Amino acid sequence: MSKAKKKKSVNSDKPRYWFCTIGPVPEKDIPFGGDFPPRMAVKDAICKITGHSPDCASGWCDEGEAEAMRDARHKWYKQKEKGL
Repeated sequence: MSKAKKKKSVNSDKPRYWFCTIGPVPEKDIPFGGDFPPRMAVKDAICKITGHSPDCASGWCDEGEAEAMRDARHKWYKQKEKGL
C-alpha cells in the first residue's frame, strides 16, 4: 500500500489572500450588519491558525457581481499560471 504524501507548507514570506464565496442567501433574511459575524469568525480562525490578525473585508452582492468576481479571480489565476 502506498502512503499518501503530505503536502509541505511553502516556506515563503510572500503575502497570500484567501477567497471564499458563500450563498446564495435570500436578501430578506440578511439583517443589517449580517456580514459582521461570519467576517469575525473567519478573521478569528485565520488568527488562530497563523498567529496574524489580517485585514478582512466582506459584503453581500447579487449573482451578477458574484459571477464577475469569480471570473476575475479565474482570469487572474490563469495569467499567473502562464507567468504573466
